[in-house]
Amino acid sequence: MFNTVLRNLQKSNGQAPPKSLRSLRTIFLCLLWLLPVSASALPEDSEQPVEINADRTEFDNAKQRHTLSGNVEISQGSMRISAELITLQLKDGEISEINGKGKPLQYSITDNDGKPLQASARQIIYRPIEAKLSLLGDASLTRPDRQLSGERIDYDINTAHINAIGNKKQRVKITIQPEKKK
Repeated sequence: MFNTVLRNLQKSNGQAPPKSLRSLRTIFLCLLWLLPVSASALPEDSEQPVEINADRTEFDNAKQRHTLSGNVEISQGSMRISAELITLQLKDGEISEINGKGKPLQYSITDNDGKPLQASARQIIYRPIEAKLSLLGDASLTRPDRQLSGERIDYDINTAHINAIGNKKQRVKITIQPEKKK
Protein backbone atom coordinates (compact mmCIF):
# COMPACT_ATOMS: atom_id res chain seq x y z
CA MET A 1 0.00 0.00 0.00
CA PHE A 2 2.87 2.38 0.72
CA ASN A 3 3.97 1.91 -2.89
CA THR A 4 0.51 3.15 -3.93
CA VAL A 5 1.06 6.27 -1.84
CA LEU A 6 4.42 6.80 -3.57
CA ARG A 7 2.82 6.40 -6.99
CA ASN A 8 0.12 8.92 -6.04
CA LEU A 9 2.80 11.40 -4.94
CA GLN A 10 4.52 10.92 -8.29
CA LYS A 11 1.27 11.61 -10.14
CA SER A 12 0.61 14.76 -8.08
CA ASN A 13 3.92 16.47 -8.86
CA GLY A 14 5.04 14.70 -12.04
CA GLN A 15 8.31 13.46 -10.54
CA ALA A 16 9.20 10.15 -9.02
CA PRO A 17 9.47 10.28 -5.24
CA PRO A 18 12.79 9.10 -3.84
CA LYS A 19 13.17 5.42 -3.08
CA SER A 20 14.10 6.30 0.49
CA LEU A 21 10.72 7.96 1.09
CA ARG A 22 9.73 4.51 2.28
CA SER A 23 11.84 5.39 5.32
CA LEU A 24 9.20 7.92 6.31
CA ARG A 25 8.01 5.32 8.77
CA THR A 26 11.14 6.11 10.79
CA ILE A 27 9.65 9.40 11.94
CA PHE A 28 7.05 7.34 13.78
CA LEU A 29 9.51 4.84 15.15
CA CYS A 30 12.05 7.38 16.38
CA LEU A 31 9.47 9.03 18.62
CA LEU A 32 8.79 5.71 20.30
CA TRP A 33 12.30 5.59 21.72
CA LEU A 34 11.58 8.57 23.92
CA LEU A 35 9.65 6.59 26.48
CA PRO A 36 10.22 3.22 28.17
CA VAL A 37 10.60 0.05 26.14
CA SER A 38 6.95 -0.87 26.74
CA ALA A 39 5.98 2.22 24.77
CA SER A 40 6.24 0.73 21.33
CA ALA A 41 3.63 0.77 18.61
CA LEU A 42 0.96 -1.83 18.39
CA PRO A 43 2.43 -4.87 16.60
CA GLU A 44 -0.14 -4.63 13.84
CA ASP A 45 0.75 -0.97 13.09
CA SER A 46 3.77 -1.94 10.99
CA GLU A 47 1.51 -4.11 8.83
CA GLN A 48 -0.87 -1.24 8.09
CA PRO A 49 -0.57 1.04 5.06
CA VAL A 50 1.10 4.43 5.46
CA GLU A 51 -1.22 7.20 4.34
CA ILE A 52 0.08 10.68 3.55
CA ASN A 53 -2.17 13.66 2.93
CA ALA A 54 -0.98 17.20 2.25
CA ASP A 55 -2.18 20.25 0.39
CA ARG A 56 1.03 20.21 -1.64
CA THR A 57 4.05 18.03 -2.35
CA GLU A 58 7.23 18.99 -4.15
CA PHE A 59 10.44 17.13 -4.94
CA ASP A 60 13.55 19.12 -5.86
CA ASN A 61 15.88 16.62 -7.50
CA ALA A 62 18.84 19.03 -7.63
CA LYS A 63 18.66 19.71 -3.88
CA GLN A 64 17.51 16.16 -3.06
CA ARG A 65 14.67 17.57 -0.95
CA HIS A 66 11.06 16.38 -0.71
CA THR A 67 8.64 18.87 0.85
CA LEU A 68 5.11 18.15 2.05
CA SER A 69 3.17 21.26 3.04
CA GLY A 70 -0.24 22.45 4.18
CA ASN A 71 -2.15 20.36 6.69
CA VAL A 72 0.25 17.43 6.41
CA GLU A 73 -1.20 14.28 7.94
CA ILE A 74 0.63 10.98 8.04
CA SER A 75 -0.86 7.84 9.56
CA GLN A 76 -0.10 4.16 9.90
CA GLY A 77 -2.35 2.05 12.13
CA SER A 78 -2.64 3.84 15.48
CA MET A 79 0.19 6.27 14.64
CA ARG A 80 -0.67 9.82 13.60
CA ILE A 81 1.43 12.88 12.86
CA SER A 82 0.20 16.27 11.77
CA ALA A 83 2.26 19.29 10.82
CA GLU A 84 2.16 22.35 8.63
CA LEU A 85 5.37 21.33 6.86
CA ILE A 86 7.56 18.23 6.62
CA THR A 87 10.83 18.27 4.67
CA LEU A 88 12.83 15.15 3.85
CA GLN A 89 16.47 15.86 3.01
CA LEU A 90 18.26 13.14 1.05
CA LYS A 91 21.95 12.31 0.84
CA ASP A 92 23.18 9.61 -1.54
CA GLY A 93 19.59 8.42 -2.00
CA GLU A 94 18.93 8.00 1.72
CA ILE A 95 17.03 10.24 4.10
CA SER A 96 19.60 12.24 6.08
CA GLU A 97 17.12 14.51 7.87
CA ILE A 98 13.41 14.75 8.51
CA ASN A 99 12.33 18.22 9.58
CA GLY A 100 8.74 18.89 10.58
CA LYS A 101 7.20 22.19 11.65
CA GLY A 102 3.77 22.89 13.02
CA LYS A 103 1.67 25.02 15.31
CA PRO A 104 2.40 22.72 17.09
CA LEU A 105 3.44 19.55 15.36
CA GLN A 106 1.37 16.73 16.86
CA TYR A 107 2.22 13.06 17.17
CA SER A 108 0.15 10.30 18.75
CA ILE A 109 0.23 6.53 19.01
CA THR A 110 -1.24 3.70 21.05
CA ASP A 111 1.49 1.66 22.71
CA ASN A 112 1.62 -2.10 23.35
CA ASP A 113 -0.06 -1.56 26.71
CA GLY A 114 -2.99 0.14 24.98
CA LYS A 115 -1.98 3.51 26.45
CA PRO A 116 -1.87 6.67 24.35
CA LEU A 117 1.43 8.45 23.83
CA GLN A 118 1.43 12.04 22.60
CA ALA A 119 4.25 14.35 21.60
CA SER A 120 4.14 17.93 20.46
CA ALA A 121 6.58 20.69 19.58
CA ARG A 122 6.85 23.55 17.15
CA GLN A 123 9.57 21.65 15.28
CA ILE A 124 10.97 18.13 15.10
CA ILE A 125 14.31 17.19 13.55
CA TYR A 126 15.25 13.55 13.06
CA ARG A 127 18.62 12.52 11.65
CA PRO A 128 18.44 8.77 10.95
CA ILE A 129 22.11 8.42 9.98
CA GLU A 130 23.15 9.82 13.39
CA ALA A 131 20.10 8.27 15.13
CA LYS A 132 19.29 11.58 16.82
CA LEU A 133 15.93 13.23 17.41
CA SER A 134 15.16 16.75 18.61
CA LEU A 135 11.82 18.27 19.66
CA LEU A 136 12.12 22.06 19.60
CA GLY A 137 9.89 24.79 21.01
CA ASP A 138 7.32 23.96 23.68
CA ALA A 139 8.33 20.31 23.47
CA SER A 140 6.35 17.73 25.41
CA LEU A 141 5.98 13.98 25.69
CA THR A 142 2.89 12.68 27.47
CA ARG A 143 1.58 9.30 28.62
CA PRO A 144 -1.23 8.77 31.12
CA ASP A 145 1.34 8.08 33.88
CA ARG A 146 4.06 10.64 33.05
CA GLN A 147 4.91 13.83 31.21
CA LEU A 148 8.16 15.51 30.19
CA SER A 149 8.20 19.06 28.87
CA GLY A 150 10.72 21.76 28.12
CA GLU A 151 11.80 24.18 25.45
CA ARG A 152 13.87 21.42 23.82
CA ILE A 153 14.11 17.64 24.15
CA ASP A 154 17.02 15.84 22.47
CA TYR A 155 17.27 12.08 22.22
CA ASP A 156 20.17 9.90 21.10
CA ILE A 157 18.61 6.63 19.99
CA ASN A 158 21.89 4.67 20.07
CA THR A 159 22.69 5.54 23.68
CA ALA A 160 19.09 6.04 24.92
CA HIS A 161 20.23 9.40 26.34
CA ILE A 162 17.54 12.07 26.79
CA ASN A 163 18.45 15.71 27.37
CA ALA A 164 15.66 18.17 28.14
CA ILE A 165 16.43 21.89 28.21
CA GLY A 166 14.34 24.75 29.54
CA ASN A 167 14.66 28.50 29.33
CA LYS A 168 13.68 31.52 31.45
CA LYS A 169 10.02 31.13 30.48
CA GLN A 170 9.78 27.35 30.47
CA ARG A 171 11.83 25.22 32.83
CA VAL A 172 12.06 21.46 32.31
CA LYS A 173 9.12 19.77 33.98
CA ILE A 174 8.67 16.08 34.74
CA THR A 175 5.38 14.80 36.14
CA ILE A 176 5.02 11.19 37.27
CA GLN A 177 1.58 10.02 38.36
CA PRO A 178 1.44 7.61 41.29
CA GLU A 179 0.40 4.06 40.55
CA LYS A 180 -3.24 3.43 41.28
CA LYS A 181 -3.77 1.09 44.19
CA LYS A 182 -5.70 -2.03 43.41
